[in-house]
This record gives sequence, C-alpha cells and structure tokens, in this order.
Amino acid sequence: MDRRALDRSLAYVDSWLSWRLQRLHVPGCVVAVSVKGRVIFTGAYGDVAAGDVFRIASHSKSFTATAIMQLVEQGHLRLDDAAAQHLGWLADHQDRRWRSVTLRQLLCHGAGVVRDGLDADFWELARPFPDGEQLRAEVLEAQLVLEPNTTMKYSNFGYGVLGAVIETVTGRPYEEHLMDRVVGPLGLAATTPEPGSGDEVVTGYGWRHRDGTRRAVPPVDTKALAPATGFAASAADLCRYFSAHFPGSGKLLSDASKREMQRVHWRVQRPGFAGEEDYGLGLELEQLGGRRLVGHGGGFPGHITKTLADPAAGLVVTALTNASDGPASDVVRGVYHVVDRFQEGAGERPRRGLGRLEGRYLAMSGVTDLAVVGERVAAANPESWKPFEDTDELQVLDATTLRIARTSSFGSEGELVRFELRDGAVQRVRWAGTTMWPEERWDAEEARLLGTGR
Repeated sequence: MDRRALDRSLAYVDSWLSWRLQRLHVPGCVVAVSVKGRVIFTGAYGDVAAGDVFRIASHSKSFTATAIMQLVEQGHLRLDDAAAQHLGWLADHQDRRWRSVTLRQLLCHGAGVVRDGLDADFWELARPFPDGEQLRAEVLEAQLVLEPNTTMKYSNFGYGVLGAVIETVTGRPYEEHLMDRVVGPLGLAATTPEPGSGDEVVTGYGWRHRDGTRRAVPPVDTKALAPATGFAASAADLCRYFSAHFPGSGKLLSDASKREMQRVHWRVQRPGFAGEEDYGLGLELEQLGGRRLVGHGGGFPGHITKTLADPAAGLVVTALTNASDGPASDVVRGVYHVVDRFQEGAGERPRRGLGRLEGRYLAMSGVTDLAVVGERVAAANPESWKPFEDTDELQVLDATTLRIARTSSFGSEGELVRFELRDGAVQRVRWAGTTMWPEERWDAEEARLLGTGR
C-alpha cells in the first residue's frame, strides 16, 4: 500500500465526512485508521472528541471469543467441548439437545440458541439486562429455536453462556479475567468489559424526531450479557485491538488460533446486502472489493459502531457513533472505498499546479468534490457513501481546463470545466456552462442569487 496515496485519501476522508455527517445530523462520530498497529488518522465529527469512549456492543463477542481461544491454547477447554460439560445446570435443560451444544457452535452462532430470550425488552430499556441467575433461568426456559449445526442464528444468549463458561473455568468474574488476559496486555487504557459509574462514556441518543431533536439514552449495565454486548472502548483502542489479531503480530493468540477465528464457519444470510459476508468465531468476515476483511459491528441503545480490518494490508478502520441510527457501517465501508480509489493513482506524478483545483464546489444544482488522484483529477459526490462511484470521468487539458470525458447520457459529455483563479486560488468554475463556487464562497453567492444578500 502506497503511504503517500493513503495519506491523501485520509485527507479527503476528513473533508468528506465533515460534510456528510453534518448533513445527516449525526450527533457524533469518531473514525480511526491504523496501519500495522499504529494509528495514523483520527477524526472527530459532531459533539465528540477523538479519545471519547463509546459502547461498542457486539464487538464484545470478539473479546469473549479471544478469551475462549486462549483457554483452549492453555488446555483448559476444547472447542468441541459441550458447554454442559462445564456448566452442570445445562445438563438439566428440558431440551436434551442442549447437552451436546459445543463451544464452537456457540462461538459461531451455529447452536440454534434463542437470540435474546423470551423477553428481550432490556434492549428497549423496559427491564434490566439479566444478571447471572436470571440468565441461567431464561436459558433454561427457552428451547433451542433451530437444530444445532444447520445454519447461522445470531445469539446474545449464546455468548452469555460462553461468559459463564469463562467464569467457571477460571474461577474469576468475566470482567476481571478479560481485563487481565485480553485488555491489559495490549495496554488498552480506554477499554473496559462493562463501564461502571466512574467511567466516562459519551452520551448516546435515540432516533431523530421529526422536529430534529433526539432524546439522550441513560447508561445501563449489561450484567450477564457483557460477554455479548458490554464492552466500551475508544476508536484508537479498537484499532490496536484488531491489529493484535493479525497473524504475525505475536499478540493475544497463536497464528493458528487467529486463523481458526478468521476462517469461514457460516455464510451470513442478509437480504438486500450486495456484498459477501461470513462469520468465524466471534468475528464477522466480509469481502469488500478485493479485500478480505475481519471485524465486528455493534448496536446498543444510543450507540452504533463498526470495525473492519484487512490482515493482508495491516489496515484497520473503525467508526463509532452515538446515535441509534448512526451510520457506522456505511462510514467504514466508505473509508475503504476512498482509500482504494486513491491507491489506483499510487506512483503516478500529477501535473504541476493541479492541486490548486482540488476542493468542494457548489451551485444551486448540487455539490461536487474534486481531488487529485495520481495524474488525474477525479470528481466525487460527497452526498454518497461511495463518493467516487458513478461520477464524471475528467480529462486534464491544461492547468485550468478539464474535459468531461465520460458521464451519463443525461450529463455533459465532451464539454469543458474551466477554472477562474486569482492569486492561485479558484474563484469560480464554469462546469459545462454552469457556474459553481468554492465551498467557502457559497453562502454569500447563494444569498446573492436568492436575492437575500442585497
């Protein structure tokens, strides 16, 4: 991966997300990017700071899976052990199939376990999350929903059971063991399995109402479901954590265990999703372009988060949002889209002076970004989660003139884009005959055009 192209892509990411997230009225979003364990970019948008801690919800499953794999490596467990072998109360379950449900099946969501029990209104904050005794009672109350080992069926209760296994085998509370064996060794100072009253976690917000307001979501304790959804972390910590899962890092687990976690165990069925998704052991697996990515997402009342890591490139991208409709997954995939577009121009030398043309240009008809990608000037749509997709292809004619080489049949193919500069700065653009202005000039020009600035 070309580092200069990567740095340029992240500069555009910062500009793009500043526009995109404000337009969507997202309360707050922190994005971090790391390469080979070193955080090289952190962007904070809205009413949050770069180091803020968010609830990362189902990212927790990857931490739980890591702890289980460590216990397997130490000989305390086997992946194909029945959970009932370590939790005697499961052997008394009225559904006899529970007696043969394995740790592996729970880790990859292949056990057919009910997702959140028969009363899942703790997600609506209508009841507390279950404690250990309640979780045991509710697991015993519910039959397996599907036959084990037939398909992937996501289950938070299954990970609650895995947390109970960790406590039984280690003789320690789940939170204490995870801090000692997973969080502590990586020096993740802003990460905790269950934030307490003294921990600073950003305020989460519910859905945006028609009048534009949102209600703050009060903090809650996930109790016995912490192994499924309890963790909180900063974006930079998540970058460091997932970097430790790269084979060859020498951290947390052997490479053999990492490969087992990152191996496809089930294909994810997601109607309407155009990409390819699978699930490993506590990890989501995704094909995005030519990249094979590993990571996880998280949905919590008032917080939506996503991390995708590319082991081959040593690249991690994470996005944390503090809203129930936060676009964390779109942000992360969009960052990879931008990075890949700039890598296409790696090694090319742009014509002198083209950098003056870069920027965001507005007119009554819309907004267009221009970025120098290698030796070309690329058009981008900052209103899109894939800003460089389906945009005009531009040909450089000289230092102040481009030609629209290819566009849709409804566009202006073959026409010119001319820049008017003063003291080296663009004053306006004539885009196929239509005038556009730099973003910093648009407010005044819009007021003039609408007659309110006279």
